[in-house]
Amino acid sequence: MIVYLANKAQFREDILSNRIEEIVHESFQRQLGKSVGASELKSWKHSLRQMDKVLEDGEIPHNAGVAIEFNIPQTAKRVDFIITGTRSDRQRTAVIVELKQWEDAKATNKDAIVSTFVGGREREVNHPSYQAWSYAMLIEDFNETVRQDPIHLRPCAYLHNCDSGSVIHAPFYAAHTKLAPAFLRDDDDTHRLVRGFKLMRQILAQPALAQHGGREVAASAAAQTDAQIEAYIRQHADTIYHPVGTCRMGPAESAASGRSVVDAELRVHGLQGLRVVDASVMPQIIGGNTNAPTIMIAEKAADLIRQAQRSA
Repeated sequence: MIVYLANKAQFREDILSNRIEEIVHESFQRQLGKSVGASELKSWKHSLRQMDKVLEDGEIPHNAGVAIEFNIPQTAKRVDFIITGTRSDRQRTAVIVELKQWEDAKATNKDAIVSTFVGGREREVNHPSYQAWSYAMLIEDFNETVRQDPIHLRPCAYLHNCDSGSVIHAPFYAAHTKLAPAFLRDDDDTHRLVRGFKLMRQILAQPALAQHGGREVAASAAAQTDAQIEAYIRQHADTIYHPVGTCRMGPAESAASGRSVVDAELRVHGLQGLRVVDASVMPQIIGGNTNAPTIMIAEKAADLIRQAQRSA
């Protein structure tokens, strides 16, 4: 049984309605004939909005499936969130997401067990990666469709309020995070920055550069472990603010839900004679500086306007 089933586009519209937790709860009541407590409603409200941010990724198609509260057959366990779709190699895939509201966690000396504040007190509970992986195994065991099609299951955990990366990703739990990665608040950016920091060191250590005698400054040279590098980045990293996407480009059908403002020719949906020509039309931020692409957007817009005038 699945409490809520939709595609990405519909899910994001339900999020925009600002009542996603009510929609899920109403479906829950219809299918199970009972209600949930205030704490679970609050969990849906906050966690599902975090998943909406994940689904902003343009590489996840609008027709990707979204399932919420999937009851694993022959068990009382429910999977929080599932994203389904077909990869470029036509392999059907389901990403199983175990959502947690935890703000922190403490390590224990027990395999796959951490300690956190839940249910009104500090408790020992399953490591979220182990929990997500165990759900995937149960689905494979009890769901005939998954075995016969077959559907590849990819479990993971998302602790969107948690900063305890040194605990969740501790080597002691590596066997479990390897099978089901755990993502924390701002985790993806942090991991990429740490990997980039280490890659930069490797590049600068190559003979072609090392021969010039440059050396790393003492403050960063002292950071050797991933945890130390992360701490150094958090203390010293800065950002360059390049806002884009406030008038993002997209098809007309996405305008009603607020997902796009202009079409492929930069014309504002629903209006005549008005175009937007700047970095705000980019559907998502690019990997480099925004200056040159914005100039090219303006060049393309000039061509489109001239063409429209000639055709008039």
